[in-house]
Order: sequence, then structure tokens, then C-alpha cells
Amino acid sequence: MRLAFIHPQYPSGEGTGAAYSATQIVQGLASMGYDIDVYCQEKPQESYSQEGVKLEYLSGYSSHPHTETQLNRELIARIDDFREYDIVHSYPMSFIPSIGRIGEKLGVNTVVTLNAYGGICPKNDLLYMGENECKKRSNPKCLHCISRTGTSNSKHRYLYKTISQLFSLNIINNGQDYIDKIGKYHALTSHVKEKYTDFGFPQERVQVIPNILDERFCIDHESDFSEPYKFIYVGNLDRHKGVHQFPGIISRLQEWGEYDFELTIIGSGDYKGTLKKNLNKQNLSSYVTFEGDVLNECLPEIYANHDLFIYPGIWDEPFGRVFLEALGTGTPIVTTDVGATKEIVGGAGIIVEPDSNEIASAVHSAVSKNILPKLSKNTGDQVQVYSSDSILRQFDELYHNLL
Repeated sequence: MRLAFIHPQYPSGEGTGAAYSATQIVQGLASMGYDIDVYCQEKPQESYSQEGVKLEYLSGYSSHPHTETQLNRELIARIDDFREYDIVHSYPMSFIPSIGRIGEKLGVNTVVTLNAYGGICPKNDLLYMGENECKKRSNPKCLHCISRTGTSNSKHRYLYKTISQLFSLNIINNGQDYIDKIGKYHALTSHVKEKYTDFGFPQERVQVIPNILDERFCIDHESDFSEPYKFIYVGNLDRHKGVHQFPGIISRLQEWGEYDFELTIIGSGDYKGTLKKNLNKQNLSSYVTFEGDVLNECLPEIYANHDLFIYPGIWDEPFGRVFLEALGTGTPIVTTDVGATKEIVGGAGIIVEPDSNEIASAVHSAVSKNILPKLSKNTGDQVQVYSSDSILRQFDELYHNLL
């Protein structure tokens, strides 16, 4: 089968969660005998070679300053190149307009992955005014939200972010005419499927296939669940990820003072400076170690040596690879009940409301009642759902059902 796969970056062992998930799909399908041309948004910084995989670069036709608009134009400019494929699959959901046109003009079978909310929300978070869940979209509502939530310390940064989101809104509007032109949609969770169908996407065309668990994370857990308890957060340091709640969480645990603990934070983002400042202000910095960005290959051992993964997110989490990584290493989880977290974590963690006091209480309960070993054992049941063989079979079935 000949497959054109539009990648969010380029095949690599690193990159964003979406980029790495896309790479796993490409590598897995190629190993099954698929003939794949990968259309990359960026030129790899290192050579990439795999049997059955050829790289193409989306450049040379458009110089539009907005990346997603430029790439939609790049795809349309080479539309006739897609005649030769059995399937055209775009992992970025922002290409619904161009993939819809390709399917409509050429009669080619098309798939678009819904890995977040960029197909229905120009801010990609479904948070109206940055706080409340958005349940219905309109241009006036989106424009009001965009203009009021682009706050930044830099005027130029505010303008850049706002204008970029206005272009994203234009892509969403253009995509409305092509929603029914896409053969199948691939949603990461049933929660994502529900959100998109609420916004008018055809339910019968949306198939749920979760992310693949990276086998490097399938290792034995190494911590012994004893003092000082080692907590960990891995992810972007942005407000919608709930990291602003860490000072409150740590403060509550400190007040109870029943055991020693420390928190390791891995990742980077716009909120890092503010988070450090707030921790210093409350004299809590001694409890936290910031490790910055860490290579994927180093993460499994780090997870395995920590007693608990804490996720304090406040947005409608579409999936979150960090949950799979924690599950694979046997690391128990305390997470907020947002988006698909309950669907992914199952009995391997404690799920609470997105409130710092609730999170702190859950952490305290898990430690004081000595249930961390039990939660760690439960991770094994969840891991089986996300094995490479299982997920790739589902993609193979999805493609063949389109032919």
C-alpha cells in the first residue's frame, strides 16, 4: 500500500509529543511493509533512513508568514502529486482544508488525525477566556477570546500570538467546507471524538486509536516508595498544564509535615519564570528541582526512580504521552480529572478535581495510606492497551476499510 503521511515535523526520536507519535506510526507501518512518503514540515537536522520510507519537504511554493497557512498552500500547490497514493494521512489537524481539497479533487482516500483541538479552536485548548470549557464556536466568540487571552510581557509577543491565532481561525473556517470530504478521522481518545462530534464532525467517520507506548519505557519500577518521597512532573511549563498550582500543592504538603518529599520538574515553557518566582516568594524553592528539557532516552530511568507522577492540568487534555510514560515505568499517578485522563490512567492512579488542595490531599492520601505500591502494580493492566502491535493493527484496519 502506498501511503502519503504528512508529519508535524520530521521523523525523529525526539521532538514534541505529536511529532514523536507520528514517527512511531511511520516506523511501525514501514516495518509492516507499507511504502510511505513522509511529507515533512521541517528538514531533518540529521540523516534519516528506513526501508520503505522516503522523505519529501513542504517548501518552495509559498512564503506566507503563518506556518500552517503556508503549509496548506504547499500541499495544494503539489496536489497532483497525491494521485499516486492509496491513502493520504495528515497527522496535523490544521490541514483539513488542503486534505479535503485533495480528496475532493482526486478521489484519493484521506485520513486526518485529531490529536488536540486545533481543528475546532484557534487557541487549540477549548478554554474560553483561558478558564472555562468552550462548548460552542462562533467567529465573534473566538475573536473576543483571542483578543483577551493573548496577554504577554512583550507587546510584540502579544501581537505575534494574536495574529497567529487569527490565521488559525481562518483555517478552521475554511475547513468547515471540507469536513465531510475527509474519508476518516483518527481521534486519540473517545473524549476527543466526543468533542469533535459536538462541534459538528461526523461521528461515524471518527475512529479512536490511542498513542503507542514507547517500548523504551517498559522497564521495572525502581523506587522503593519511602522517604524522602520523590514526586515528578514532566511536560510543558504552561498555565493550561496547571503548573501554577504547584506552589499551593507543595505548601499544603509542607503544612501537614508528616514526611519528607521533593519534586522534580522536567520541561520548559513560558510559565517557568513565573513559577520559580512564586516558589521563591513562598520559600518553597528548596522542595523543587528544575531539570529543564531531557532527552527521551533518559526519561524512562528518571520516571522509574520516582514514587509518584503528578499532573495538575486544567485544560481538556486530549491524551498526554506523559501518562503512558509513567504507566510503562510503573510510576503511580495523581492527576486532575480533565479531558481523557481518566480514560488513560484507569486504576493506576488517583483522579481529582483540578484544584491544588484536592491534588495535595490525593498525594497525601496515597503516601500516608501506603497505596503507592498497589497503584504501581496496577499500571501493568493499563500498559497492554497501548502496545505497538495492537495500535498498528488498528491503523492497518482503518486504512484497508477505506480502500
